[in-house]
Amino acid sequence: MKDPLMWPLGAVVAVLGVLGLFLAAGARDSALYIFGLGLLGFACLYIFDLMRRSFDAAKKTPAEQPADKIGETLQ
Repeated sequence: MKDPLMWPLGAVVAVLGVLGLFLAAGARDSALYIFGLGLLGFACLYIFDLMRRSFDAAKKTPAEQPADKIGETLQ
């Protein structure tokens, strides 16, 4: 990956998602419950986006290409 802060930031977002889950579980009103679930949803979407970007970047590396395809250009 080109961005070295991507995965530590993903870990922080994962912790925030778990915090949102605990907020929703202990909520006494609907606003805090919805906020906690929203925080969890945001964290899940962000982490899935990190995984998507990581797999897309890995797909572009030349080490993954078969030997007969090296040197060919996309048309």
